[in-house]
Amino acid sequence: MSQSRTTVSGDQAAPPACSRQEGIIGSGAACGVAVVRSALFWMHLACGLLVFGLLQQLTPDRSSGFSLVAAIFPLPVWALVVGGVTVLAGWRWPRAFRVVLETWPGFILIGLVGQFLWEPELAWWLLAMGWLVIWGSWRVQHGAVGRWPRLAPVLVVATGTATLWLYVDLQLYLVLRVHLNLELIGLFFSTGTTGPGVGLDRTLAWYLAWPLLGLALFGVWLRSWRGHPVALGAAWRARPLWGGLTFLVALVGVWRLAQPCLEARPFHDYLQWRMNNRLFPLPQPEAFRHPALQRAIAETRPFDRARMVRQGRFRRRDSRPLPHLVFLFVESWRPDVLSPDIMPKLTARAAHGLWLANHYSTSNDTSGGVIGATFGVYPLNLYRLMPELFGPSAWLAFLRAQGYRSLRVADFQPRVNLAETSLFLASEYAAQHGMAVPADDSIPVRTRLALEVVMHALQERAAEASGPRLVDAFLYPTHYNYYFPDAYTFFQPVADFRIDYVLKGVSDDDLAGLRNRYWNACRFLDDELDRFLGELDRRGLASHTLVVLLGDHGETFGEDGSVFHATQPHAMQFRTPLLLLGPGVAPGRIEHPTVHVDLIPLLAHFLGFEAEDVQGINPLSASRTAVLGTDISANNRLVLRRADHMSLFDVDGWNRPQWVLTLRNSYTFDEEMAALYHGQGLDRLAAIIREDRAEIFRILEGVAAPAGSMP
Repeated sequence: MSQSRTTVSGDQAAPPACSRQEGIIGSGAACGVAVVRSALFWMHLACGLLVFGLLQQLTPDRSSGFSLVAAIFPLPVWALVVGGVTVLAGWRWPRAFRVVLETWPGFILIGLVGQFLWEPELAWWLLAMGWLVIWGSWRVQHGAVGRWPRLAPVLVVATGTATLWLYVDLQLYLVLRVHLNLELIGLFFSTGTTGPGVGLDRTLAWYLAWPLLGLALFGVWLRSWRGHPVALGAAWRARPLWGGLTFLVALVGVWRLAQPCLEARPFHDYLQWRMNNRLFPLPQPEAFRHPALQRAIAETRPFDRARMVRQGRFRRRDSRPLPHLVFLFVESWRPDVLSPDIMPKLTARAAHGLWLANHYSTSNDTSGGVIGATFGVYPLNLYRLMPELFGPSAWLAFLRAQGYRSLRVADFQPRVNLAETSLFLASEYAAQHGMAVPADDSIPVRTRLALEVVMHALQERAAEASGPRLVDAFLYPTHYNYYFPDAYTFFQPVADFRIDYVLKGVSDDDLAGLRNRYWNACRFLDDELDRFLGELDRRGLASHTLVVLLGDHGETFGEDGSVFHATQPHAMQFRTPLLLLGPGVAPGRIEHPTVHVDLIPLLAHFLGFEAEDVQGINPLSASRTAVLGTDISANNRLVLRRADHMSLFDVDGWNRPQWVLTLRNSYTFDEEMAALYHGQGLDRLAAIIREDRAEIFRILEGVAAPAGSMP
């Protein structure tokens, strides 16, 4: 068999071509390296545009030069212009394209740094820093692919994932004012396809559609390309070490340049940026180098895990007959709707029961609220750690040992699995027990059916005379999209039920319409709960049935820029009513702060039980000076609230609470709070950090936090 040869004269070799027959990536060939580099280049360019889009949303001063540029050139225009010019340049002018690829990061960086020095805004500094990170990543990957081609798939996947993360993060921040994190991903995947809600399955499909379409078009372009999309460059440029060193030197330089410019800006602006960016890396002013503040931040230690998840011990004091227990969880229930204007019937009934009027959920998320109320623990690291740590509910197990037979009724599949409770969807229970199952599957009809199932379960157990019932039900009308029959359209105008606000965004008019939808749903639920409680009276069950009405968390409608729930540690996302109605409950209203973990010792008091070594308190005999919660919008974040402020702490990989920020409970700063970060106020801030951290240890571990720094 003869073998063809190609003869090349002189010192030059014919450049390899990327033909249609060779495919997109030729393994180990120069063409494959070039194509991978081109893909990495475009992904890093997209990251830069996404960072710009995020900063456009985060810039508080709309009169700034940065916002002006962002307004004239919004993100889609930038993407279209830059992408189009790049493709055209690579197709028609390959030599110029190669020069651009080798020089574009430096020119952009010089422009950003120059603009920052001319107009010392944090937006320009953050964009320069973001561009430095993107440039450094591209430079290292560009060289690594040339030296180790087998790394190409890993780098492409990693960079593509980072690009997609930024893309989803930008879309999410447009509406919820919260950045994407692992906790929210767990929340999305656990609710996106189960039951009603924001339609996250459809939303995520839209998120994925655009980048996948762009990649498809990119692939079509590559298959038609016969030249070198990216020049191999000089030898020193192909070394990741040189690219990394250049990146680090530039990073340090720009960081140091930021310090004098930052000191000239109002410190309040810095705090606003620190808050909005979820502690995105920012230069810290000289004020943060205050010795007392540095010591206070460093003085932390690990939690005692065993004590942090303790559920307590329970003992029955006497042999009095035990009442039925009914827990009605109202989704996204705000405390201010218990008023004569919105929920008049339940408000009137609340005056005859125990009303915890300053009550907080343990989390701004459903699962966290349920865990706090039924396990009596704080749901730290909810989706990845807690279920393995605390196991079954000791409280529910104790109730079953006292003769309670439990049932959970839901019109959707709950995310917290209570091993000691039998779970039924309302329609399933009704079908199994010969009850009528409506053909209408709407949320209002499901709610009525769920309450009918609760009543049936109580009546059935009473007829059998075989011990008390423990029933909990989840009532969904007050969850977004806020559901009610047409006859309950008391508050108008209402927002369009079909709009997906995660994609569309939320305007002031939308917020007003959403609030009206929510109030209408509350009015509908007011009638249903009043009918249920009245039926308890008519059937002779009220005299031996203890009813607990509580919310899993609160909801916000634009207060201080906060929307919906599980998006910010705004106090209104945590505040929710808690009512106790039934035998032995004297009318009363508790004004001091309470939290979901207090429900178990409170119920133990009414049932004649003793509760020892629990994390909650009995609000009838004790009070709190601070409440603790977990913010699901950030990974492993604790929120310690006092009357005039809250302190945020992130729990690190060593299980230590690291101080993040101290600000108002409304997740805002004012002049008085900002003064803590200046001059003599820094000593007071250091004291607040110590006091609030010690309070967290006292609450979680049940012991005083030792003073002094820890290794």
